Amino acid sequence: MFIPATFKQDNLAEIATFIRSHSLATLITPNGEVAHIPMILQTKENGELVLVGHCFKRNPIVSAMSQPQTWLAIFQENGHYISPNWYPNKAITHKEVPTWNYQAVHIRGAVRQLDDVVAVLTAQTDFWESCLPNNTPWQLSDAPEDYLQALYQAIVCFEIKVEKTEAQFKLSQNKDAATKQSICQNLRQINSPQACTMAELIERYTNNA
Repeated sequence: MFIPATFKQDNLAEIATFIRSHSLATLITPNGEVAHIPMILQTKENGELVLVGHCFKRNPIVSAMSQPQTWLAIFQENGHYISPNWYPNKAITHKEVPTWNYQAVHIRGAVRQLDDVVAVLTAQTDFWESCLPNNTPWQLSDAPEDYLQALYQAIVCFEIKVEKTEAQFKLSQNKDAATKQSICQNLRQINSPQACTMAELIERYTNNA
């Protein structure tokens, strides 16, 4: 992934937080198969980071799990359009153009099929249920055993070892304080969840710079 230095994110804690809050990965195999699979990030006892997920056995990506090939996992959020009309300098020089702010993480690593289906489904369910407010967590044991057994036979669990990480958080870091303030004001005037979230991200990374 091409990443201008201004937008490069090297903080592994920030990257991990992003992955955990944007769990749906776009997986790309060496043979060109693509799938959208929810994944969780786990740390093994030896400190190794892995992405863990599952899919139906009939998914074409399963054929690429027979060998320890390197897969690409992409995590991203929608981001937001940034209008040049929001830049104070536009009224003076008109030398401004539109752009799109966004966050994206690319993970590359070897894939490996996992045998313990129950452990994977439990870990995934426990994580996502824990993210819900005021919630009585759903558990595998809430479903009938015969139903679960049929499900286990229909899916494949796997992990991707985190071997290479690239992250781009493009959040107007290349703009001065007045411009960023104007961008955030205009985003909040839109008043959509997506726009307000982007304003918060711009302010957060401005304050942490």
